[in-house]
Amino acid sequence: MDSQVNSVPAPNGRPSAVQRARALLGWLSLAAMVLLPVVWLLSGWWVLVAGSTFGRASQWSGVGIGEGVVVLIMADRPPEGLRTGVRLLSSSGPAWSRTRWVWPTVERTPATQQVILPLWLFWLPLVAGWGWWWFKRRRWRRLLARATRPCPACGYDLHTLPPEATCPECGGLSGDRL
Repeated sequence: MDSQVNSVPAPNGRPSAVQRARALLGWLSLAAMVLLPVVWLLSGWWVLVAGSTFGRASQWSGVGIGEGVVVLIMADRPPEGLRTGVRLLSSSGPAWSRTRWVWPTVERTPATQQVILPLWLFWLPLVAGWGWWWFKRRRWRRLLARATRPCPACGYDLHTLPPEATCPECGGLSGDRL
């Protein structure tokens, strides 16, 4: 019910705050949908690792993007050369042979726990969300076009005038009285 109320054009013909927020979310998801394949391509040559120690000085948690996956890491000690911060590491070459087309997995060893999430898993909801937004946006524009009532003679918008009024632009009869 709420989505129907918010999808009806306002009397002044401008979108409501909810509609503007949905439009912004739609455009942001489109940008992310376009950028995520670029990140996936770059992850074949580069690995981005960010992490920090927490709690006890020996525990480390981090996030890595590389070889087509996002890896969430919890380890007893930080990887070599990375204690806290962000580091961009170069791969030895294109990693297409090593790129993982996997389902989400969890790998555990006595010293580490890793959650491996493929990048396509982030891309699918963006595509679905953007498709939904595009469909709703088209619907909004159709509703807005129906809300206007043009003068049959000159095309002036008469939707704010009573049905019996004459057109203030050309003096013709409104479409309801023809």
